[in-house]
This record gives sequence, structure tokens and C-alpha cells, in this order.
Amino acid sequence: MKHFKNYLAFNLNLLGGLIATGINLLSAQKPSLRQEPIPYFADSLWGYALPGKRLLVKPAYLHASFFSEGMGAVCLRCSSSCEGTRMGLWGYCDLSGNLKIEPQFQDVQDFREGKAGVKKNGRWGFIDKNGMPVIAFAHDTVYPFHEGVTAVKTEGRWLLLNSNGQVVSRAPFDEIKPFSQGVAAFRRGSLWGYVNTQGREIVPPRFNYADDFSEGFGVAEYNSLYVIVDKSGNIKKTEEVYDFVGNFKEGLAVTLKNGHFGFITPDGNVFIPNVYPKVPGVEQYPFFSGGIAAVPSPFGWGYVDVNGQELIRGFDKARNFFGDLAPVRQGVLWGYINRKGKLVIPFLYDEAWEMHHGVAIVMKNKKYGLINTNGELVSPFKWDMIERVEEKNGYFKAYLNSKPCILDNKGTEYCQIQP
Repeated sequence: MKHFKNYLAFNLNLLGGLIATGINLLSAQKPSLRQEPIPYFADSLWGYALPGKRLLVKPAYLHASFFSEGMGAVCLRCSSSCEGTRMGLWGYCDLSGNLKIEPQFQDVQDFREGKAGVKKNGRWGFIDKNGMPVIAFAHDTVYPFHEGVTAVKTEGRWLLLNSNGQVVSRAPFDEIKPFSQGVAAFRRGSLWGYVNTQGREIVPPRFNYADDFSEGFGVAEYNSLYVIVDKSGNIKKTEEVYDFVGNFKEGLAVTLKNGHFGFITPDGNVFIPNVYPKVPGVEQYPFFSGGIAAVPSPFGWGYVDVNGQELIRGFDKARNFFGDLAPVRQGVLWGYINRKGKLVIPFLYDEAWEMHHGVAIVMKNKKYGLINTNGELVSPFKWDMIERVEEKNGYFKAYLNSKPCILDNKGTEYCQIQP
């Protein structure tokens, strides 16, 4: 009961933070996703269209990226040598579709915090939205800005720079991961530690491995033992010895011990014992989504709540809930159930994946399509592959005869492709 109270308090605090963040976002809301131009493909070139497929920029680019902070990266063919470039020369369009920064860079990143990493003459630096350099082209590799700080690699060593290009890290790193929630895992020599955006090493190098922060905590491994690290650098050992500990989701982290899954709390205590067997050959680690996790058992796949209480069971395979539906398999076919375990979309598909923004990728007869929460086909089974666009919720990238097409969650096709 004590562990459950700790779990409940943690999630109430997390919910409060999310609500506060949501209020701040709403008070300073930018144009919605649907108002941004969408990459449009035709005749082997990319342009931009507005929602509803109204053409904004006639396809003329080798590539056009989704917009980030009002800027979309585009690539033109080189007039001469393309040595050292990613496809061609890169620049940026604004929301009106106008070329704001002329293609001149060998490679580019998305804008973050008003700056973008760009590569010129073989070296990386940063520019602002007017194309003016703000950090010199002197680096081998750069990471996007995060809370006013970037990590840059120069002559094999990593440093942290602020938005003025000043060094904020006390000592160089041999390796560093991108920042997550204001903290980054870094390696010096053979050992890993954690550093924050002020350049303070909240945990000096002491771990054999350190993972990214999630929900305010990082998981690290030290002499075959796992520990939990918070943003102040406090370290807590896990209550038991594990073969693996995953990232925290909804206040719990999955653990693997003697071939069985369980869950622990941020204080390292056992919340759900390791009773769910890992299926050989299946690299699916359970995690909680909306208070429910898909887990294997001797009776087949099913679902448990945060107390370990079995809710649904009896499937040959199951994937997680996102929203109110989850994909499950009986025999060789997949369908979808609701949170009460009722089948709401019949077993019709050779493969089926989780719902995101009301749409799921499904496969039938080796062709891919999209369905909505009613099981209605919003994009037909004609695609050789469909994948989610991770950086833009509600969009998908489909392929037909090796040619790409952007789809939205209504099935609108932002392309012209001849079958």
C-alpha cells in the first residue's frame, strides 16, 4: 500500500506539471499543425502544400522537411560538385513558402530555440532565422539546442556551449548523449556520469553505463547493479538485482530478472514482482500506457493495471493501448479491443500497430493502409510501407514503388505518384 501511495503521489505531481505546461503552451500558442505547409512529392521532387492539398510551393527540391519553429529545410541540386553534402545544398523556407535562407549548406538540422545547426566547408556551426552565423563553423558534430545549451564535438572531444558560444562545461567529454529533461549522460574514459545544462556534473563519471532521463529520473548500471538517479544527483539502489531496468513511464520502470518482467518505483522498490515471462525471440518490453500494460503470461498475452491486477488475457500477442484501443492477435490475424477487453475491430489484418491520433497502420496481403478507431479504411491497402513521422504527430510517410508520399490522419495524400 505504501508503494501504491508513492506511485499515486508521483503521478499526481506529474499530472499537475503537465496541466501547468499545457496552460503555458495554450497562452502562447503558435499556428496549429494544420496551418503549417506539408512536404509534397511529385515528379521525383519535393515542394509544399497547405492542408487540404492546396499547392503552395511547386516541387523543385531534392528534399523538403517538415517545418520546425516556422522554418522548413529544403535541398537543391548542386551546380557543381556535391562532395561532402547530404544530397545537395540546403537552405530554409518560411511559412509562406518563400526561400528565406538560400541553399548554401552541406547539411542542416531543424531549428531549435531559434537556432539551427548547419554544415559549411566541412564544419558545423549555428545560424539564426535570418541565416546569420551565431556560433562559428568550427565543429565536427553539433546537437540541437536544449534549454539554452548545445553539445559540440571538436577534435574528438565534446564541450557544452551556451547560446553565445561560450563554454559552460568544466571539462571535455569523450562522449555525450543529447539532453533529455535538462540532463545528459556523458562518458569520460570508460565511465559514465550525468551533467545538467549549467555544465554542473550532477554525478561525476562512475557508472559502466547511463541511460537518458525520463520523468525526472535516469537509470544507470554500476558493477552489475542498477541505480536510479534524480536531477539533484541523488542515487538510489534498486531493491533487488536485475538483468535490465528500463526508462520510467507513468511512474514505473520495467525490470527483467531471471527471464521475467516486473516493475519498480523511482525509489528503486519493487512495485510489481517479476512474474511475467519474457517470450523467446520477442523483443517487446512491457510499459504502462494509460495505466495499463500489455504483458505475456503462461495463459497467453493480456493486460494488467498498475497494481498488477489482471484485466484481460487470452491473446496470442498483444500491443499497448494508446487511447482507448489496443491491437491484439488471435491465430494469425490482428484486431483491436477496448479497455474492457471487447473486440471492437474484427481480426482482419496480417499485422496491426498501436493507434496514434486516432489512426493506426495495418497490413493486409503484404500491403499497408491506415484505419481509424471505427475500423474504417482512411488510406487504402496499396502502400509497400507506411511509417509514422516521429517529429510531427498525426502524419505518416508511405512508399509506393520506392516513391514517398506524406499522409495525414484523414488519409490525404500529399503527393502525385503514378502506380
